[in-house]
Amino acid sequence: MAPEPEESISAAQAANGGDFAAGNIISDENFYDGGAMTEQEVYDFLLARVSGGNEYALRNYTQVTPDMPADQYCQAYTGSARDSAAAIIAKVGAACNFSQKAMLVLLEKEQSLVSMSNPTPGRLAAATGFGCPDTAPCDSSVGGFFYQIYYAARQFQVYKANPYSYNHVPFQTNNVLYNPNASCGSSPVYIENYATAGLYNYTPYQPNQAALNNLYGEGDGCSAYGNRNFWWMYTDWFGSTQAEVSQPQLVRAQGTSEVYLVADNTRYYVPAEYFDTISRVGDVRDVAPDVVAAMPEGAHVSPLMVTTAGQPVFLGDDGKYWNVADCEVFADFGGDCDGAARITPQQLESFNGGWTLQPVVSTLDGKLLLIEDGTKREITGRAALAQLDLDGIEPTIVADRRLAYLATGDPIIGAGVVKGDDGQPALVLDASGTGHAIPAELSEFAAFTAMSSLSTPVYESIPVGSALPATALVADATGAYLLTDAGALAVSRAHFGAGAEFATVPDGVPAALTSAGSSLGGTLVRAGADGKISLVYGGERVEFDDQEKAEAEASSRGVPTTVYTTTSTALDSVPVGNGITTGTLIKPQGSSDLYILDGSYLQPIASPELAEALGFGTKAVTITTASFDNLEQRSTTITGTQFECDGTTWFGTGGKRYAFTSEALRTSFGLESQTISPELCGLIPASSTPMGDLVKTSGGAVYWIDGGLKHHILGPGTVEAMGGTGRLIDTSDAVLAQFKDGPDLAEMPAGYEPPTSTTPAPEPTETPAPTPTDTATATPEPTPTATDEPAIPVATGDVITNRAGTGIWLVNGDRLLQIGSAQVAADLGLDVSAPIVAPKANFEEFAGRTAPLYNTAVRCGSTSYIGIGGELVPYESGAVEAAYALDHVALDEAICSTLTISATEKIGLHVQTADGSNYIVENGALRLMESTQETGTPTQDATEEATPDASESPTSTPTPEPTSTDTPAPTASETPEPTATTEPTATSEPTATTEPVPTADGTVILPIEIVSAMGRGEPVAI
Repeated sequence: MAPEPEESISAAQAANGGDFAAGNIISDENFYDGGAMTEQEVYDFLLARVSGGNEYALRNYTQVTPDMPADQYCQAYTGSARDSAAAIIAKVGAACNFSQKAMLVLLEKEQSLVSMSNPTPGRLAAATGFGCPDTAPCDSSVGGFFYQIYYAARQFQVYKANPYSYNHVPFQTNNVLYNPNASCGSSPVYIENYATAGLYNYTPYQPNQAALNNLYGEGDGCSAYGNRNFWWMYTDWFGSTQAEVSQPQLVRAQGTSEVYLVADNTRYYVPAEYFDTISRVGDVRDVAPDVVAAMPEGAHVSPLMVTTAGQPVFLGDDGKYWNVADCEVFADFGGDCDGAARITPQQLESFNGGWTLQPVVSTLDGKLLLIEDGTKREITGRAALAQLDLDGIEPTIVADRRLAYLATGDPIIGAGVVKGDDGQPALVLDASGTGHAIPAELSEFAAFTAMSSLSTPVYESIPVGSALPATALVADATGAYLLTDAGALAVSRAHFGAGAEFATVPDGVPAALTSAGSSLGGTLVRAGADGKISLVYGGERVEFDDQEKAEAEASSRGVPTTVYTTTSTALDSVPVGNGITTGTLIKPQGSSDLYILDGSYLQPIASPELAEALGFGTKAVTITTASFDNLEQRSTTITGTQFECDGTTWFGTGGKRYAFTSEALRTSFGLESQTISPELCGLIPASSTPMGDLVKTSGGAVYWIDGGLKHHILGPGTVEAMGGTGRLIDTSDAVLAQFKDGPDLAEMPAGYEPPTSTTPAPEPTETPAPTPTDTATATPEPTPTATDEPAIPVATGDVITNRAGTGIWLVNGDRLLQIGSAQVAADLGLDVSAPIVAPKANFEEFAGRTAPLYNTAVRCGSTSYIGIGGELVPYESGAVEAAYALDHVALDEAICSTLTISATEKIGLHVQTADGSNYIVENGALRLMESTQETGTPTQDATEEATPDASESPTSTPTPEPTSTDTPAPTASETPEPTATTEPTATSEPTATTEPVPTADGTVILPIEIVSAMGRGEPVAI
């Protein structure tokens, strides 16, 4: 329960409901004010609200806080071993430029924490209601006082930076509901600023007249209280929610035309050509000439400026900005960190962006440029960048017009695939810079995707040599390559065989192509889009009609399971083998020696009887001497049926393997254990029955194994007395021959007890009770429940969860990817319905090697995709991919091989969202096509936002519940952002239609997670 007003009024006056303005709840100046209160002022305020209290009272509370890196919404936060609640509120406010006063009010309206003497840990864990769904516990990464403060403050900056991405848009009229019950109605509200829009996006209801008439109590059945309570609490505690701008941003001396930007009491002249760019910071205010003259004058305003905090920035003419990597790069673009005009961080907030500008840029029409010493130099591709040691830099996507002021420098010519920007065909440039035409048979392969589009003068200056050979098997001095749909794949000539015809190409050609990596230990190849899959291995190829079988065989031989598609004729010169697969019993020509094919090895075995006992049959396949010679033999021969693999000792008989019930029984058998590979072991079915000391032959004779001897049991009575009924293991005479004969057994030995398992059953792990809280968001790092259990085996492609079930992660090679939501997994085609429950030890093994998978932008090999409706959909071209400016998460090839790549769809620049709105993609942003723009009128598509619960007091903010909108725009609980980051994003299900299929005209419907990851540009009139 929030305090009554008379308890919370200090210097301020009590609020009057008649003063509430639905379109301007609080001014931007008061809301986005990271210097509103110091740490000491916050602490004094908390002391004044509560006397004494428990350790969780805000006046007493302290905790360890982490370092948080800077991004486009918040500056860096420096953690501490002991930050007080006041320190956290003050430091987060300063880092995210969010008012400490507003945060105190938010804490009170959400959980009454400011006025509560003895709050529970659960209230602190849900302090701002951020990331806490109605139907599940808070995500552990945002459940906790610090994360609640940090991500709530940051979210209001997300709203401000992306005004068109949410249901309530500033500076236009929005229909705002009175209550979650649509029958209570709504009214049009002109939202006057970013702060008010943010509050409505966080809590999407306005108070009705009944709620305002009884400002500190209950209204009627259609009342909502969240934003009302915010307003009166702020007013009672701190005075008016409105504030005048303390200093104009742009000034002009009366009677003159010169306009100046004011930053830190210094004026910077604004040339006419840059006025439209800088005018976003505010209106020009005419002031007395002596006021202007009194301010010292700095440099002229230009697109190249430096913040008053020392960060060089590049301003675009359409309201975007970039942080420049460093002063050296700033100088390359023509700037001077010491002499440039200044702009305050608050003024910079008038612009959208925060991307990092690198010296290597890619323009929207596909040019790759190096910005150096005030010039722009065309580059033929990444291989050319490598010559300059710049290949590790990810190019920044920049529109051509932003670079028009730079002089054109000499091009950088090196190996690469290029095309002309006037439609000239693609050429492959070798190491000498000579161009080679691409045969039609290969032109559609990703290996030949142009990395750069050259201007006509540069394109025409390239010397042209002979066309490349029309074959997918090529070689140069660096090795042999298979040209595939994924790029140029480095392969082994030995595995393709002596007869394989690799065409020699000029040095540097393979390096110029898009790389698909390497597969030097054998390769899975599909010859033609509809051809069979072949395993190319050992100088021959084995054809498969079934991809699953092909992948299983490749895996058994240690060959990557990625299937590469190439031309239909690429494998014609590779001989077809006999189809022998792992686990096959084989013998070479002219010999009776037996072997089991064990991937790329031959495993010797002593007899067909042993092979049969282990499940490998008795009939050996004869292979050619040439094939035999290509395979390496293991150094040991299987001479018995007791063996070890995966840390377990097994006894093989009847084609199955049995685990011993105890170490004592294994010792009693008196046999030596041989080690066999996990691949062979996996081919022998494991019995659910443990190995015991009683066995029965096919003839019905029963034996007791003890001390390395086999004892024939004479009579069924003795068998029954020894507990043999139901635990006899069928075996053969050949298996029993491993044991020496012992005396026959006419009666049960004195003191005999059947062997029992000594392996302790695992103890159950207690799962902590969840803390009930309010809205949903994802975790950036796994936070498993504490346990002493050892790590369990996990492999690439496994989906795991922790004991508390607070998230799902995908094992991606040596990294762990957190999957943002079930919908992300569904769009990628990942099955997360039955995740493996992993103990804490598994997550500790991945410490420092976790990353988010919060949307479906992924990369397999060198090709980027967006997951849509269970398929990976590629981009139409590299230029289209560049326009999206998404961060693509690289997936391990073992995972990629399990996903479906769309054979029919491609992603272009014209897309739709699930509500049917049409957008054009440009420079990382979605630009709404004006004729289909939707209004903010609510309908019945649910999104999670804060709403009152009938059981709550009207003086405390109710917990978040679904509200209604007619667009799939993200809401507070989904933490959408315009660019991919390593911060938490949504775990809740998207509220829009989630069946993203192509529309009738072929336009792709983007998943909501991709829509949320992109920025919003200005609408496009059509």
